[in-house]
Amino acid sequence: PALPIFRYDYPFSVAWHGPIIPYTILAGLGLLGLWDRLVSARVRFALHRSAYALLGAGALIALALLIFSPQVLQFSKGRLTFFGAFASRADVQAMDWLRQNTPADARVLNFPGTRFDNSHEGDWVPVISERDSIYYRWQPFFHNTETSLTEQDALRAFWHDPANPDHADLLRAHAIDYVIVPQIVVDPDSFATAWRWNSPFAWDFEMQSSVADAPYLEPVFEADGAQVYRVLSTP
Repeated sequence: PALPIFRYDYPFSVAWHGPIIPYTILAGLGLLGLWDRLVSARVRFALHRSAYALLGAGALIALALLIFSPQVLQFSKGRLTFFGAFASRADVQAMDWLRQNTPADARVLNFPGTRFDNSHEGDWVPVISERDSIYYRWQPFFHNTETSLTEQDALRAFWHDPANPDHADLLRAHAIDYVIVPQIVVDPDSFATAWRWNSPFAWDFEMQSSVADAPYLEPVFEADGAQVYRVLSTP
């Protein structure tokens, strides 16, 4: 983003950093003050009279959305224009497997984006797996990122052609121990039942071969398409 204010208040960073939290509290206090002065006296009694009806209607709507969530999801496909969840249940299982079954100092190669700032499919790997990962959620206020971005560029070569045996040396040179593959890459049809709407950036990333065909990788975990591979220590 080009706006300087995004360096201090970036709406997409709420789940990653906390600068927006005090702003939200202060804004909320200001809105409460305006409510008490300008609105409360006019609508207080009307709200009290209709409180039970409003709460009941809200509960019924929430219950209906819960019961008919598959139908709501299918109806919303093609009509909503935001991304939704970048990690599926299967992806989270794969990340959790890494957290529970790999050494604390293991390095994980997660899925890249077509650019440094759209590696959405891999963003949650360092958070949930709690392991050093190559691709991370970009923030406009990051500094001193040259080394990590250079490494990201180098390792994109693996993802373009995983079956190329020459990439075994590439992974070992960067001390990669495990490779995690998102469900949406292995099973694109899973998009139909995923709580996401815009087309994944992962589909724009050109892959000439499958990770499963890499002779230097050993499959160690799979859940509905989400996969984890261990890098073999020797050719």
